[in-house]
Amino acid sequence: QLEHPNILPIYGVRKVKGALALVLKRVQGEPWSELMAEHDRAWNLEILLQIMDAVAFAHRRGFLHRDLKPSNVMVGEFGEVYLMDWGLALPLQEAKVVFATSGSLPYMAPEMLRPYECGLSERTDVYLLGAILYEIICQQPPHQGASRAEIMEAIARSQPPFAQHEDIELVAICQRSLRQQPEARFQSVAEFARAIRSYQGHAASRSLQLRAQSMAHRLGPCRFAFQEALRSWPENDLARSGLRACTELVVEYELSSGEAATAVNLLAEIGVSDGEWIDRAEERLAADEQAERHAQELRVQSDKNVQRSSRRRSIICIGIAWTLVPLLLEWLGASHRLFALGSGAFLISWLVVGAMGRAWIEATLVNRQTYGLMLAGALVLFLASLGLARSGLSAQHAHVLLCLHFFAVAIAFVILVEWRVWPSALMLLVSYLLGMHAPRLCLLMLAASNATLAINAFFIGRPQGHTVEPA
Repeated sequence: QLEHPNILPIYGVRKVKGALALVLKRVQGEPWSELMAEHDRAWNLEILLQIMDAVAFAHRRGFLHRDLKPSNVMVGEFGEVYLMDWGLALPLQEAKVVFATSGSLPYMAPEMLRPYECGLSERTDVYLLGAILYEIICQQPPHQGASRAEIMEAIARSQPPFAQHEDIELVAICQRSLRQQPEARFQSVAEFARAIRSYQGHAASRSLQLRAQSMAHRLGPCRFAFQEALRSWPENDLARSGLRACTELVVEYELSSGEAATAVNLLAEIGVSDGEWIDRAEERLAADEQAERHAQELRVQSDKNVQRSSRRRSIICIGIAWTLVPLLLEWLGASHRLFALGSGAFLISWLVVGAMGRAWIEATLVNRQTYGLMLAGALVLFLASLGLARSGLSAQHAHVLLCLHFFAVAIAFVILVEWRVWPSALMLLVSYLLGMHAPRLCLLMLAASNATLAINAFFIGRPQGHTVEPA
């Protein structure tokens, strides 16, 4: 009834010296118990799975082994695996009413101590297979003691210890198979074997997880390895906790680097939607948004294209006015009094412009620079007219200095506001140089220079590229 590749076949029954003897297949090999320490865990698990297949087959045929242990498993010289020693095997029907205690103490299930109380079942063999798994993990059987009584007490408790560094998933499988109550164990050997095979299928995930843990100092590759481990096995709790810890370190770095948006995205990846991390990220995000608004305001303030058309009209008007004033002075006759009155009126006009056009002036930094230069120039011009009237210089020579003053204002405007008005600055310099040799032509040259400014502003005042108007 038990013809299976991992169960030693019986060829017949003979009577030897008055006793019955079984004729079995001859196996050339060694007991698994002598080979277990020489091989790695993966090899031993493969042997265990073959024994599980044999035991599951026996259960389906209605038999309980009751004495599963490595010494009862033979490994042939070509890797064949045979479950031996069926001397304690019982039909499952009879296992429910066993009265005698039998089995190997280091591997024995708790119910085998008092089989007459609750009987035995397939879950008894599950426990014995779990005891073999324990030996694979811990290199010794689960029940230890200095005396038979101590071993039996350990069997009754059924809480063998595990080293802390052992594989959590495999330990959990083993612990379930060694539960004290049979109904708390795997309900069949087939279920137990599926758990082992599932564990083997997670080998790649565990490898990636261990690799990630070994390079925790390199956060980027560490996170990637944990993510790949979870992709391979979504239930890998160690990889999940490692990914969370690693991601929190990356979030801390991103927050300290001012990358709040990246931090929020990272937290979303690990399912964090509230708590201290989110609060910190949102605070930083709000601060970043405020800083961005401030930076945008600065960009608008410094953008020379913003309100360029209004400045263009203003400069054209100023150029026309400054063209007409020197011509008017030339027509009326140059005098210190007219110079002072004209410069005073010029200063007052700029003060009125400042009062009435305050919103325009404050709109951008370029507007403030333009107005500041013009107001400062008007003030210096007015003060110079008062000083020159008392200096003893002729009105014509005072007009030469007026050209120099306007040249200085034009140069400042070229540097701070608009470099393309350099032709006007150049004309004012020429006016000053010619005025030193022919003072009587100075006002005409000044009018020509200011006309150049108006023409210059007309052609260069159009916006360039993308502009952003202030709110």
